[in-house]
Amino acid sequence: MNEIIKPVSDFFKQASVDTVLNLAGTLLLYIIGWKIIKKLMTLIEKRLLKSNMDKGVVSFLSSLISISLKVLLIVSVLIKLGVPSASFVTLMGSAGIAIGLAMQGSLANLAGGLMILIYKPFKVGHFIECNGFTAGIVKEIGIFYTKLRTPDNRTVVMPNSTLSNGNVINMNENPIRRIDIPLSFYSNVDVEKVKQIMTDTALSHPDTLEEPAMEARLTTIEQGVFTFTLRVFTPQDKWWNARHDLNEALVSAFAKENIPFAPPQVAVEKVGA
Repeated sequence: MNEIIKPVSDFFKQASVDTVLNLAGTLLLYIIGWKIIKKLMTLIEKRLLKSNMDKGVVSFLSSLISISLKVLLIVSVLIKLGVPSASFVTLMGSAGIAIGLAMQGSLANLAGGLMILIYKPFKVGHFIECNGFTAGIVKEIGIFYTKLRTPDNRTVVMPNSTLSNGNVINMNENPIRRIDIPLSFYSNVDVEKVKQIMTDTALSHPDTLEEPAMEARLTTIEQGVFTFTLRVFTPQDKWWNARHDLNEALVSAFAKENIPFAPPQVAVEKVGA
């Protein structure tokens, strides 16, 4: 402990009054400046939210303003400590180049975030799927990353560059969404009866839509198995529940008619003689 206290004590003994006052003033500047930035950011966020601006834009702008103000505060503190402004600008320029090269990925994420906010392929609250493997509700669009909440309540943090350059499916872009349910039966099944059962089951659900028209069609014939597909539209916010309800209702409907489903067909290839 003495090894830490002694150098500090010696410094203050040797330092002039002006030096001590300068250090105290610098520390005070930093503390007050940091508190002012926090209060200012709270006010800015409230004003932005009251302006009915998109939540993603508010989050992005708040982060950008906060970082800019904090950098400005740190620069002011360094200048207050006696770092020459000209030298500091030169140093910052050199550091900027080095940091830029080292942070190419982060800069790509920053650019991606700007593209997302400008072109708005999705907004906070939308359910999206990216590149076919990550799906969830957009909770926050930040400067570098976007946060998603998956259906099983996990948080996924995705780089903005991935979202801006990848294939994003926005489930909330349209008010209605189609449900596709494929069912397989043996080839001796009554085709028209199967189609009728599927259609009647879909019509009986309160959340299915008659327009666009629903359909039940024989879509594939393979190895003695007929595969039918039910296609029906529902409101976007009813899609999940309607799909599950229809799956259960179809199982019950075909069981009631004693029509068995065909098991999945697996092709077996003989190797060798």
